Amino acid sequence: MPLLLETTDLDITIGKTCVCRNLNWEIKQDEVWGVLGLNGVGKTTMLNTLSGIHKTDQGQVFVKGEPVSSYSAKKLASVMGYLFQQPGHDFPQTVMEYCSASLHPYVARWQNLSDSNIQQVQQALTQVDLEKMPDRLLATLSGRERRRVESPTLIVNNTDNRLLEEQVNHMDKHHKFTKMKIKKKNAQKKSLSDEAILIYTNLSNRF
Repeated sequence: MPLLLETTDLDITIGKTCVCRNLNWEIKQDEVWGVLGLNGVGKTTMLNTLSGIHKTDQGQVFVKGEPVSSYSAKKLASVMGYLFQQPGHDFPQTVMEYCSASLHPYVARWQNLSDSNIQQVQQALTQVDLEKMPDRLLATLSGRERRRVESPTLIVNNTDNRLLEEQVNHMDKHHKFTKMKIKKKNAQKKSLSDEAILIYTNLSNRF
């Protein structure tokens, strides 16, 4: 099976904390991984390193056979999605505008979204019970609703690798399990490593 994500002799530190040393890791098609650990051990730093945000101390990270450092930001966004633990919602955007931004890697500069693009976003919103909120401003959403807005961005982005950090924080139990089931179903349907990394200590072992 092809490697979607790989590390070779990887060392990661942040401050005086050693996150990992000499890590050799291969993530192949159809695989779903979970990374578990106590608060402060470096899970976020590891994800940031895999996504190219945090530089390695030593070793390499490869995405689909190419060093992550060789990708432009736009090209990397077309092969890897990243759901942060605390995503920013600083700009005055509607739910539709926020989710549509994940189509950036596939739309030319200044190009308007096509009808099929808009339909794609609407279908993604439906999967997480937000189909009635496309025109709501993010600032007016509850914490749980804001967290649910993140899932459609990954569904629309549709990358082979997805890094998910505490992906069901602030959700009620129903939406936690619904979201995890959607991700598992999508991964099985597409035969892709859609969920390359899962970080959620309370639920990842259930899926």
